[in-house]
Amino acid sequence: MILRRDEWFQPVVVLAGDTAPEHDGHVTLVRGNLLRAFEGFHGTIVSGGTTAGVSGLAGDIAAALQGAARVIGYLPRAHAGDPDVDARYTALVLTDGADFGPLEPRLYWADLRAAGVDPADVRVLGIGGGAVSQIEYKMALALGARVAFVEPLERAAAAVWGECQGHPRLQRLPNEANALRAYLMSEITC
Repeated sequence: MILRRDEWFQPVVVLAGDTAPEHDGHVTLVRGNLLRAFEGFHGTIVSGGTTAGVSGLAGDIAAALQGAARVIGYLPRAHAGDPDVDARYTALVLTDGADFGPLEPRLYWADLRAAGVDPADVRVLGIGGGAVSQIEYKMALALGARVAFVEPLERAAAAVWGECQGHPRLQRLPNEANALRAYLMSEITC
């Protein structure tokens, strides 16, 4: 499924990071501030399409916004029938992957590019994460997107920060609603 240009409301925010149950504490820590930061958001949010961790947080945001934003999930076709697929997403794009991996971010970037969305106009918001998130963060930077990690930096976010600190499109954000909102709503200038 390739989304049309008019299906990508601007701004586009990719919400990436922790989905494993053992890291729910990190997602819980940022949840309230992130929900407040997204108040009044009109754009597109891309995430994993399930109720787990950061992907579930995207579903929470979708529910809070009551249709004011598009929330698009990219997930492997093999997971389409799982009970944790989040029905609050506006659209689900199924990949040919057997499990979550680099295919999902590769496909959403291809869809964005095909729709004429400039990666420099995309914001990635990272909350920890594992091996897939690490690839996702680096892919976003390589394509020219802005990437911000919500503090405290853990796992993949901490690793990418350590490797790429000083990159002009990479930043850390305090876990504070106004700082997160400023990042989400700011004009792209780089």
